Amino acid sequence: MKVKAIVLLVLCSVVLMCSFCVFAQSNSEVIHLNMVVPATGIPNQIVDSSDDYSVGFQRQEDGTIRLTYYDHDLMKLDYYKTFSHSGFVERGEGGICPIVQGDTVFLIKVGVVDAGESTGSFIEKFDTRTNEGDSISLSDNYTIDLSSGIAFDGTDLYFVRLKVKIDNGFVYEAALCKTNFREGVVQEIYSFPYAYNEKYSIYGAYNDLILLQKMTIPYFQNDESFFLDLEHTSFSLIPFSVNKNILVEPIKEWENGETSTAVKENLLYSILNNKIICNDMVKGTEQTVTIVNNTNDSYDYVLTGSIFDDHAMAYAIKDDTIVGYGGIDLHNGQYQKVDLMYFDSDGVDYPTTIISETNDKFLVMCGAEYISLTKTFADGSEYTYERRVEKYGLIEKSNYWNSINDIQMFEDQLTY
Repeated sequence: MKVKAIVLLVLCSVVLMCSFCVFAQSNSEVIHLNMVVPATGIPNQIVDSSDDYSVGFQRQEDGTIRLTYYDHDLMKLDYYKTFSHSGFVERGEGGICPIVQGDTVFLIKVGVVDAGESTGSFIEKFDTRTNEGDSISLSDNYTIDLSSGIAFDGTDLYFVRLKVKIDNGFVYEAALCKTNFREGVVQEIYSFPYAYNEKYSIYGAYNDLILLQKMTIPYFQNDESFFLDLEHTSFSLIPFSVNKNILVEPIKEWENGETSTAVKENLLYSILNNKIICNDMVKGTEQTVTIVNNTNDSYDYVLTGSIFDDHAMAYAIKDDTIVGYGGIDLHNGQYQKVDLMYFDSDGVDYPTTIISETNDKFLVMCGAEYISLTKTFADGSEYTYERRVEKYGLIEKSNYWNSINDIQMFEDQLTY
């Protein structure tokens, strides 16, 4: 696989080095934003965790989805603690994901808008101690972009909302929005300029700033055809001030294949000539850490955009081919290859990837299989299809970095 294609696939890249700005903060309101969904989004993630428990889903026989509680001590579902507030999610189509923040769980349900049919989208917030919470529903022609990151200010979520045509499902409007559970509404903060070859997503968050990534795909056309030039896709990182409600000048701009990036709070990491460059977007400082390989081979590296346990997750590349997966220690540059793999039912082996972390463990996706599901249409007709279902477990951080296969699999299968 070509390095440029790898960079575009994970939407990591960066960077034509340019000067950094230090942004003045407004004193009108103290806002401290952090990311609760990474820049890569969670289009297929159906589980999230805290130190003591994980939240997941199980599909019921009637096609509905049940939100469930996984106890880390028991390593199985504790049905006595199943969250009764949400009960059954009406339909499983679209997308569904939980976000765990201490004793608060957010449930995001993305509806389907296609060929005149809509299942609706909503966001719920509730307290796991009391089972009390609130819900916000989106109108039928709006949905939530799960390929974008999501930020949190301690009370409400910030996300990208898409407006779609009911008859064909095409997106024709996008906006940065936040929940307002006090009034039970979604509040639009900023409407993005729309173009069919551009996409905005949430890439990072710190202080009162949301770091937006703008992706632009060049195109050309003739009288009969329209072509997107994916190889020359360009990217830029643009801060948005929640306090001031304005976009700030772009702080990074690059083209596909030049480099790759990852963000943790106010720290932006980019890779250039096998060196990790860390820019502090608040202080305006820059540090460089040289990547240290454990072997005698010379690798190139592509960051996936995720950071766990102070390691930037990355693919190792040799002769334009992926030869390894692991993490780069952001303190000393040591590349730690991870050899924990699982074989899918399609015969392909995949690396065991981290979903989230606790103080001493990783929640990992460590297996998958295909199950048959049936969709019933409004006219009563049915369609049977296969869905890939991931398997999850917990592993000690030290065991993960040392490729010791000591994963504690959840006893009950998560099926969405």
